[in-house]
Amino acid sequence: MALTKVTSGLISADASSVDLNIDAGTLYIDSTNNRVGIGTTSPSRLLETVATNAGADITALQVRNNDSSTSTSTSIRFVNSTSGTSTAGGSEITSIRNSNDGGSLVFKTATDSTASLGERARIDSSGNVGIGTTSPADTYSYGKALDIQSSTGGAVYMRDTADTSKFGFTSFDGTTDRLNVGTGGTGTYLRFITVGDERMRIDSSGNLLVGTTTAYGLLAVDAGSGFSSSGVIARFLGTSGNSLLIRGDGDAENTNGNYSAISDEKLKQDITDAGSQWDDIKNLRVRNYKLKSHVETYGDDAPIYIGVIAQEAELVTPNLVKNNPDLDEEQNDLGTVTKSFKYSILYMKAVKALQEAMTRIEDLEARITALENT
Repeated sequence: MALTKVTSGLISADASSVDLNIDAGTLYIDSTNNRVGIGTTSPSRLLETVATNAGADITALQVRNNDSSTSTSTSIRFVNSTSGTSTAGGSEITSIRNSNDGGSLVFKTATDSTASLGERARIDSSGNVGIGTTSPADTYSYGKALDIQSSTGGAVYMRDTADTSKFGFTSFDGTTDRLNVGTGGTGTYLRFITVGDERMRIDSSGNLLVGTTTAYGLLAVDAGSGFSSSGVIARFLGTSGNSLLIRGDGDAENTNGNYSAISDEKLKQDITDAGSQWDDIKNLRVRNYKLKSHVETYGDDAPIYIGVIAQEAELVTPNLVKNNPDLDEEQNDLGTVTKSFKYSILYMKAVKALQEAMTRIEDLEARITALENT
């Protein structure tokens, strides 16, 4: 018969014997297909167990090392070899019990058909998962940890199966001590969410958007109805409690007279009246313009801005123009520059020019009054 049913007793074949002591259930040996079934008469695998007491917690397979010392291990080995002792090209799951970790589950594989088994991952007795380390650690005690270690760092990737070029990742570059969090693929962006709602994103062009999904420049902030009753979007704190508030209507104000604090006479020296700013203000060309990046995104609906062109302003007030080196993603200097303009200083030049204009107007008014009285 191809199928042998064993309930108890002794089986002898080819001058060898196996003493089977079965307390419950039935063991079936399919000698034709070399399959063993426990609780089933039609095993579909080399060894198949079927529980009959439904609803109970069933341990289908148990491998026990009868040595209870703290230096023992028990393993299940998968070997692709004609030799029962070779582990080349195979894998192994090992339960290790020792005095240090109390018990770890270790996963091993061979890198090729000739290499011996090497550990690839483990779950320690605390539930921490380690890849590339035999001692995974929850360094800052957050609860449980996935600890990935290698000489060049490690990464976690999450991909779209329909398009694996689109993915999110977290990685650590051990050669430069750099943490990377980002996305791959075209048109992707990085979102930050709390309580299920998006709060901030970095889009595929590198623009930072807070409270909005529409880019109007490198930084876009929309407080919406979420800011406080005072209308404050941001507060920048300085020393001694000094602060600058930016409000929802775009205005900025200082609290507690903070500008007077940082402009105190006792902090300054060589104080003189500023020279005339009339010609500088008169010769600056104030322009309307659109940003190229916005035109690419919004076309004719791109917003229109008012300001100066740095190259033009540099011909009038070169001290207000700054050259900023262009850098690549690795912060290497590309040898080119992008010019910026110091608008904050321009405001004070404009105030000085306005004072000059007021003086001229007052002088003209005085002359007209004198002529009218003659």
